[in-house]
Amino acid sequence: MTEERDSKYPAFRRYDASQWAKWKFYPGALILMPIRVVLAIICFFSCYLITRLFVMCHDLRRGPLTGWRSKGLMYSYKFCSWALMTSLSMRSRRRKVDVDYSEYLGADYKETTQYPERVSTIISNHLTFVDTTMLF
Repeated sequence: MTEERDSKYPAFRRYDASQWAKWKFYPGALILMPIRVVLAIICFFSCYLITRLFVMCHDLRRGPLTGWRSKGLMYSYKFCSWALMTSLSMRSRRRKVDVDYSEYLGADYKETTQYPERVSTIISNHLTFVDTTMLF
């Protein structure tokens, strides 16, 4: 069964799996996992404290944050997201996919289309519990 699957997808075949030894992974897991969990908890707690600091003395029932508070909160979320992703050894990347819709919208749709200033839709495959932090 494995050979049949590997022959269908040769680009994803692992030739080094026979050299792996599980027992070599256990010391690293015992040492690194508690450190990562503690760092993630510190990141979540510091993000909470920073948020409380920015919304202090602001009545959210009167309206959303504006001005320097809004900008500061945005940058602090970006930093906390980066710190959380780094502490959990996760990477992300953004890429712009250019899709040809000329069949549906006409040959010159790219020249006539007016794009908005901000992105209205973010597509994510949601693989982990920290996907929302990666979107910042």
